[in-house]
Amino acid sequence: MKIPQYTKYSGISKTFVRTKSLAQNHKKQFLEVAYHFEDIYALFKWMLEQETFEIIKQFDMLIDFHEVLQFAADYILNNHYMINAAYDSMGRDGLKRFFYRDFIGLAERLIDSAAQQQGVKLCKSYQAFLSDFFTEAIANILLSWVQKPDALARDKEQNLAYMEHLMLNALPEVIRSSKDKGPGSVESVCDCTD
Repeated sequence: MKIPQYTKYSGISKTFVRTKSLAQNHKKQFLEVAYHFEDIYALFKWMLEQETFEIIKQFDMLIDFHEVLQFAADYILNNHYMINAAYDSMGRDGLKRFFYRDFIGLAERLIDSAAQQQGVKLCKSYQAFLSDFFTEAIANILLSWVQKPDALARDKEQNLAYMEHLMLNALPEVIRSSKDKGPGSVESVCDCTD
């Protein structure tokens, strides 16, 4: 949904979420302000999409991985009230699906780039597995940050360093080792003809 007055709706919505509960008696008043949306939850989802997904998908994960994580952490810290409202309305699984959708394309590009740098052609099923594995990990960490913003604020740089280290060091090694032969190798369980 393209709405030309995005900033207006976003600001009004964030102010409302910060200052009022989302009790049933406030929903009508809130919807009068944001009449373009089916309900409050559609508005939350749209706001998150505009403010995160549209920005994150522009990053090059291999080059800008730290910036992507920094953006996500800062967004969660600066908008915790809105994200908690989205969490309350969408539920844990709904918000996780949202984060998953934000990061799956980036993880796929990161894995593609790492495979190209290693000179490895991954079979599609293994590439899909790795993308899913790393995206699930990122989504779950983001959810833990939403649930514990104080811990995120306290340990943000450490958490970012751990994630960056894992993605930029472990992932290339996993891809490099996929060329290995023998028991326990990817080749022994993956039909790499696809």
